[in-house]
Amino acid sequence: TRVFISYRRADTADVTGRIRDRLLSRLNAADVFVDVDSIELGRDFRDAVTAAIEACDTVLVVMCPSWLDSVDQNGRRRLDQDNDPVAAEIETALTREKRVIPLLAGGAVMPAAEELPESIRSFAFLNGLRVRPDPDFDNDMTVLLRAIQQPQVRRP
Repeated sequence: TRVFISYRRADTADVTGRIRDRLLSRLNAADVFVDVDSIELGRDFRDAVTAAIEACDTVLVVMCPSWLDSVDQNGRRRLDQDNDPVAAEIETALTREKRVIPLLAGGAVMPAAEELPESIRSFAFLNGLRVRPDPDFDNDMTVLLRAIQQPQVRRP
């Protein structure tokens, strides 16, 4: 089982770190890709991310309440920009038919399809998992680990 974790550092670094730690308690470190820890110095970030998604079985997308409306320093919504890494990661995973699991942290909700860029609209229809704070975090991680260790049912 290889897992890629997609997240925005500014919004979800803490919960992503907890999720990563929990995954590492059951998976090998080489099987859990988190950009900060997994890309060697000097490597092109875009190439490393694409290769990691191609090699993974599951992509986890960690979302917080501001995920959909996150903006850059100029006030432009990040998901709409061609160079947004999160949108690119989701699009790559969907195009390559990877299992993509939205993780809804901090009360986040799934966006409606019309709120997303065309290239990732199908993301809105994926079944996600709420990641709640303690005391429920442990149970949520048990559900997640069980899901990612199950073989993925391929679309016909």
